[in-house]
Amino acid sequence: MSRKDDLETNIRECYALISQYEAIQRDTDRPEERERAERMIGEQWGLIESYLDQYIPLCQLLNVAMPGDIAQIGARFGKELSETRTAAGNEGSPHHEGAVIGLARSPAEAEQIRPGLRTPREPGVSHKMLIGAVIVSAVLSLLMGLLSNLAATYLAPGLAAQAWLVYGALILMFIIALPITVYVFAHTLPQAKDHHPAPSREEKGNAVSLPVVPQPSVANPPSTPVAQFPSKLYRELVGRDVFIGDIMAALRDPAGKWIVAIDGMGGIGKTALAREVTDRCISEHLFAVVVWESAPREEFAREEHRWTGTFTFETAMDAIGRQLGALDVARLKGVEKAARVRALLHSQRVLVVLDNLETAKEPQNEIAHRLRPLLDSSKALLTSRHRFIDDLYAVHLTGLDEDGALRFILREAEEKGISRVATAKPNELKQIAQSTGGSPLALKLVVGQLGHLPLETVLGQLRDIRMPETEKDEDDYYRFYKFIFFPSWRLLSDDGKKLLISMSHFAPGVGGTLEAVKATSDLADEVLTRSIDELWRLSFLEVGESPSLKKVRYYLHALTQYFVLSDIVQVLK
Repeated sequence: MSRKDDLETNIRECYALISQYEAIQRDTDRPEERERAERMIGEQWGLIESYLDQYIPLCQLLNVAMPGDIAQIGARFGKELSETRTAAGNEGSPHHEGAVIGLARSPAEAEQIRPGLRTPREPGVSHKMLIGAVIVSAVLSLLMGLLSNLAATYLAPGLAAQAWLVYGALILMFIIALPITVYVFAHTLPQAKDHHPAPSREEKGNAVSLPVVPQPSVANPPSTPVAQFPSKLYRELVGRDVFIGDIMAALRDPAGKWIVAIDGMGGIGKTALAREVTDRCISEHLFAVVVWESAPREEFAREEHRWTGTFTFETAMDAIGRQLGALDVARLKGVEKAARVRALLHSQRVLVVLDNLETAKEPQNEIAHRLRPLLDSSKALLTSRHRFIDDLYAVHLTGLDEDGALRFILREAEEKGISRVATAKPNELKQIAQSTGGSPLALKLVVGQLGHLPLETVLGQLRDIRMPETEKDEDDYYRFYKFIFFPSWRLLSDDGKKLLISMSHFAPGVGGTLEAVKATSDLADEVLTRSIDELWRLSFLEVGESPSLKKVRYYLHALTQYFVLSDIVQVLK
């Protein structure tokens, strides 16, 4: 990226931040937030002024157009816009003049700007040089014609008596040679440069104070190829409006929430939610670029019931560098690599999406902790089956509520052409929602099975899973539970497994208080506290809402309870 591009990006980013801080001023009722937003707005305008002091002389030096949106921002400081050509040659046009003058608060302010917009430009010296090129080219063409005719006469003396042929050839040669020599000569001339002095501090002191008009359309749209994103396996993301709204608000926040982390059990829809949020960021132009990297899994080892991850913070930085076009990042080491990635993320607003961090080789909290200092105005969106405990904005994704689950069931049945689901009784659909706990992946499995099996059979297989004797005997239900629970189950300590099994005595979605859980598990206080934290971090245990901080209720998701009560757990133990 050139210096000119850097300055344009910085100016636009500062301008976008000003709009966001102004929104905070309008929406907040807290005086300290308004004061802070006002202070940040002043700082951003100061940065814009310093960037313009470099940008305008650079445009004059390069003899290039100043984009219309930058010209409008420049009008805020009373810059002499006529000193630099505006984009698409619209300088002085009624459209361009109206765009800039439209920022003025009053007719008097408009008149202060108008003379600068209508200052005529003197013809550049390039026109004189072009006229000189034509004259010199004409002389050269004439000489070429004479020389060619002399050569022809020398080689064929008999032609000298035929004057019309000699002069006809001369004219023809002149006609052919003239446009060629003019083209070559004119295109080898150095381009003329206009020399205008940079605006002085006195001129800036007479700045016209104009209102800020947000222009989200001027931001460059994100340039991440869609092929880089995971496949979009849904037509409409149902029942996640609240989560989407919370995450989008966090990503729009210019003063914090640099890392947003989505956690939840397997199959609950974390990747789909991240993809939907990413699409909305693209449509709103919140970021210049989106980087998406999914932590890969190695082949599942049946004997050891585990995946071996390969994703680290180093590979995350390599992916950021690669997707931002900085291929040198992969060759750098340690501090140099971190500094290079930090510079990339500071040069433009980037959304870094790291998916499936539960499979990473390094602890996900360490990756998040090391990523935070590199972001600056960029932000990160992380997903994992395990909960994050670092200083970030955490979103715990639960199952769909009853209304969302019913909509999901009907939409899935329509997509798969299973008409009998559309005509099912409401209590039958509610039974599906309750049995699956609103898990989108479980709902997909159940709806697909309903195409050829009765409801009680399908739900019975979902509840009563069996350990297959061989890998060939694995059915869809076993593979479903293996995908959701096996990787996290292998991470549990013996005490954690004991507590999880004891929690299955409570009704799913209801659970019990800390005292009831302690009585059921028969674990010592210290061990119980440690085991609860372990199950919570691995998304096995849910925490219910309580009107008091003194009381907490713990419960299992319906699918977690089915898994714990199955004979699979006995075999895995």
